[in-house]
Amino acid sequence: MLICLNLPPSERLKPENVYVEGIIPGPKEPTALQLNYLLMPLIKELKELWKGYHFSPTSTGPSGSFIRVAVLTAIADVVAMRKLTEFISHSGNHFCNFCTIQKAQIEEIGPQFHYMHSYQNHKSTIAKWLQAYPQQRKAIFLSMECDIQFWKTFCIGMQPEWLILT
Repeated sequence: MLICLNLPPSERLKPENVYVEGIIPGPKEPTALQLNYLLMPLIKELKELWKGYHFSPTSTGPSGSFIRVAVLTAIADVVAMRKLTEFISHSGNHFCNFCTIQKAQIEEIGPQFHYMHSYQNHKSTIAKWLQAYPQQRKAIFLSMECDIQFWKTFCIGMQPEWLILT
């Protein structure tokens, strides 16, 4: 679902102001590849709208108006968000959404042991992986969002060690 954040909060979630891109039928979640194909038309449209669109002149806007569209936030459960934001599964070697901890270092908790994920580091890791293992490109899901200029994957939330202290 897409919701226009330019609308007042009282108007945003009214049915006439919500855009439903697709509904994924159950009983199981889609694979990463299936999710990619489901999102493909939306991503294509968002890429075009990011370039901008000029509306024709009207009585209230004699020179017309220019808009650009971007996705500002995404809300989903952990499994869906990992697929959407290009992170691997919780069972992978680099399982943490927040930092660079690896499965072998799971007992070492604290900021001195791990670096926080950043958008630049995340994109760099994807690029290195693609260069190192070109024969396996089809074996991993790289979401369509990689191609969107405004899509900046980053984590919002508490660091893992904060969860232990609370």
